[in-house]
Amino acid sequence: MTLSAQLSVASIQMVSSPSWEDNLNSASTLISAAKSAGATLIALPEYFCLMGHTDQDKVKICEKFGDGPIQHALKNLATQHQIYLVAGTIPIASTNIHKVKNSTLVFNPSGDVISRYDKIHLFGFQQDHESYQESNTIEAGNVPTSFTIHHQNTEWRLGLSICMTMICAFVPSPMIKGFSLPMLATKPGSSSRSIDQSTFPEFPEIAIKEPQLVL
Repeated sequence: MTLSAQLSVASIQMVSSPSWEDNLNSASTLISAAKSAGATLIALPEYFCLMGHTDQDKVKICEKFGDGPIQHALKNLATQHQIYLVAGTIPIASTNIHKVKNSTLVFNPSGDVISRYDKIHLFGFQQDHESYQESNTIEAGNVPTSFTIHHQNTEWRLGLSICMTMICAFVPSPMIKGFSLPMLATKPGSSSRSIDQSTFPEFPEIAIKEPQLVL
């Protein structure tokens, strides 16, 4: 990556509902605004497509990898706006019919999926009589994932992770050597800014304890 190269990234925040159709419409509007602001790479948040009434709701709308109305819509958005789209998380069918993979898919401007990351570290807690376990409905992934894009005659390598990595920090320091950005993360609040090499003068281990872009 050259010092003069810049990659404009938008990190979108949403208040998602139990309707995946309404959420896709909201995402489409925000993606259009981010593109108009100059973003080349746009990231949607975890669970952008659904915040259900129960954990089983995401199992009910899960899609086979590579097929389904949510994935088709995201593919069309990437091609329509000619962007790299990091699609927050989508419930993808797993080997267990009662669970899903909580997956981030990355679409290129041609609408192809160039990377997939299945959430590895699942959230859970137990306190007195109150408990919550993502593992009840989510099958954990096990492979750290990165992807590479070419922009302004520059190769940008980016890593993917979701949520609980900020606590677990499962990615070893050697994995981020040569990364243009240490992690791709969706942070609260929609934003767009240009990032160049000077933005991250060094990558201390704390820097990778983030959910998907560091803005």
